[in-house]
Amino acid sequence: MGKIRIKRGFKLFLFLILPLFFVNCGIPFFLSFDDEITISNIKPTDNKIEFKLNISNLAEGMIDGTDADYSFTDKPALKFFYVISANPDQHNPIANNEENTLYILSNIETAFKNNIRGLRGNGTMLYAKDNNSFPAFFLYTKSDGSKNNFSRTRNLLNQKDEDSGILVGTFSKELGSEFIFDSTEKMDYVIGKTDKTFELKLDDNLIKLSINGVEKSSFGSYIKQHFSDSLYLDRDEHFYNSVIEDTSGNLYIHIWVSVYGGTGSFTNIYWSELKYLGKLTLKERNI
Repeated sequence: MGKIRIKRGFKLFLFLILPLFFVNCGIPFFLSFDDEITISNIKPTDNKIEFKLNISNLAEGMIDGTDADYSFTDKPALKFFYVISANPDQHNPIANNEENTLYILSNIETAFKNNIRGLRGNGTMLYAKDNNSFPAFFLYTKSDGSKNNFSRTRNLLNQKDEDSGILVGTFSKELGSEFIFDSTEKMDYVIGKTDKTFELKLDDNLIKLSINGVEKSSFGSYIKQHFSDSLYLDRDEHFYNSVIEDTSGNLYIHIWVSVYGGTGSFTNIYWSELKYLGKLTLKERNI
């Protein structure tokens, strides 16, 4: 029914699926970095998050091109995701009100696994639907009252007005006096083989990314603004009103990361499991 071939220690999955697929596209080769690029030693504080990126020797060879068995059109990269919340704990709702009791921050990890990473190792690509904003996906309440529904686009939302749900944002990158959604399929940082120690720090209302002690990028919000400015678009207000109005605590930005496999001599879209990094205090309020 299916074969698994191990090639020089790297997992390359070969699946036999519909005969029509073989006729049109050939045999699919699946890439997985699950054991080759991992994240560990996560150390969050109120104003910065540190973590380690562990890259195997084999993955290093693939990234720098010395392993001739694999080639990349777009190399592996990191993608960060964030949610603004009135709660500091990822296992709590995004806000302390009745409408959000079922919208737990950790729900996004399951939603990502089921809808972006994919259950069979073949995920889906993320795209900015316009040049002004880049929400990754939404968890929302339908007009029939059912909660935690998933959508990658606003166009598919049939939302119940009084419930906010969760908008999972992506970072924009500061470039001179403006913000952009970066190239290479809108990823945040293309992985280099010597990249080991990462730091995310909230500074001057931007998320600063440093690698091996050197600042590399400054990130703004999913609407291409500093985090001190408006946090959302008017059309997304249902996802933020309850958070902003919840004055029981501070405002926090919770951050996750996934390894994107890039594109090249393989046929699947690879994402690692979504890894929770921690939270930064976005705005202190009198409590």
